Amino acid sequence: MPCWTAPTTAPANGYEYVVSTTPTAPTTAGTATTNTFAQVTGLKPSTTYYIYVRAICTVNPTDASPWIGPVSFMTACVPVTSLPWTEGFEGLTTVGTTNFPSCWFKENGERVHKRFSL
Repeated sequence: MPCWTAPTTAPANGYEYVVSTTPTAPTTAGTATTNTFAQVTGLKPSTTYYIYVRAICTVNPTDASPWIGPVSFMTACVPVTSLPWTEGFEGLTTVGTTNFPSCWFKENGERVHKRFSL
């Protein structure tokens, strides 16, 4: 769950945030909140997202601070739900000792599936 620190004097009308898969600053309004966190749903696994936040200074939503960001985060990998399970790495377009699909890394000379959650 992305979160941010409120300034010493929190904005009277809260914040807006935008979550995107591109690191391009928003040009439209975001999702309004009075919290200092965003509960974002509908995200895809193993995907990098970027979040932008701005303060809404008055009741007029056009009176807002500039967008701050992006801050990036990556969603969790797709969990393995059935066993036995294998990965043949057929999707690799480049073969080599440092090329791994997302959610994989090299540990002790072996390819290992990442296991973490957001």
